[in-house]
Amino acid sequence: MRKFGIVILCVVFFAMPALAEGNEAGSVKNAEGGAYIIRDGQEMSAEPGMRVFEKDMIRTDSDGSMGVILRDDTVLSFGPGTEVELATFLFNPIDEDYGLYLRMFKGTASFLSGSIGHLSPESVQVETPDAVLGLKGTHFLIEVR
Repeated sequence: MRKFGIVILCVVFFAMPALAEGNEAGSVKNAEGGAYIIRDGQEMSAEPGMRVFEKDMIRTDSDGSMGVILRDDTVLSFGPGTEVELATFLFNPIDEDYGLYLRMFKGTASFLSGSIGHLSPESVQVETPDAVLGLKGTHFLIEVR
């Protein structure tokens, strides 16, 4: 019985940091120049392998670019001078619960849909200052000035 308690304690101890950070959405595939992840008001230089979470802001400087792969295999590429918030990411195939909502403030982005876009295209939206785009295809490029 004591071993069981120790195992539970270890699971809670090691799982707590992941739970505290929120819903992991994916990871940075590549980053060049000024490329940043802003989480809870803290700006961090983006590096390949860095985890990306729901509610993270992605920002690139005029010399920056970044590629992000989400857990559902959606591929996002951001050009120079881009600001995007990963407002919602929900990927739970067992419960058929999906959601991907990006808020794009400025810059350029390429979107190649993954499983969410194929299984539930109505669950994918991109908000810009002028419109909210729904997913009707699997690949698009967007520019916000």
